Amino acid sequence: MALGRGSLTARSIMTTLALTLGVAAPRGAGAEGPARAPVAAPEAAPATPYALDGVSRDIPAGRMKCPRFDTRRYAGTGVRYASPIFVHSAFVEKLIAFDALVASTAVEVYGRAPEELHHLGGTTCESLNGQRRFSEHAFGNAIDVDSFTFGALPAGERLPEGLPAGLALAFKVSISWHFFAKSPLGRVHSRFLHRLALRLVADRDLFRVVLGPGYGDHWSHFHLDAAPYRFSFVLASPDLAR
Repeated sequence: MALGRGSLTARSIMTTLALTLGVAAPRGAGAEGPARAPVAAPEAAPATPYALDGVSRDIPAGRMKCPRFDTRRYAGTGVRYASPIFVHSAFVEKLIAFDALVASTAVEVYGRAPEELHHLGGTTCESLNGQRRFSEHAFGNAIDVDSFTFGALPAGERLPEGLPAGLALAFKVSISWHFFAKSPLGRVHSRFLHRLALRLVADRDLFRVVLGPGYGDHWSHFHLDAAPYRFSFVLASPDLAR
């Protein structure tokens, strides 16, 4: 499977993961062997406190009962959500900051912010990978984002230098289709997604968990949450973000 512009070797993949996770790349990770993801334990006790830090994620014995919390309806700030999302009231502040990051990154790449963000939901009463622990979705403390829709470039405005003329039209950027795209248009979309992913990981005051392509079943979306620990895993490359 082609992984991006040019050729990403096993070594470059490992370096990317090491940068993203903040761990050292394993020795001897070269093109001669298969790439293996470094093992990284979640970093506990982030320095900045958050409203849900003291809430137990353990599921009591017996039939699972969904947690109750202060739910808020959110439809986007600056970037409209394709459908409103229902999340914990404390998580709304995270989404407002996320929308601003999406918009600023898109303006750098495309000369405009997306008109619409598509998500796969916020609140879902579910356990964490079959464990007797609630996932962050059970508290409305997470969002899964899979695509962005851009309108046509407004009349009188110009695309950033070097972009294909086709990007002046309306288009959709999908994580599943474009994260490792190689066509002239696709490479621009890949640049946007990789740049956004790297910034999400770098901003330690925004989301504590950032998952994306390369981690389990997250090839099609970014999972973002504010769990009481830090963990990031996404095959985002600084080279593809340039």
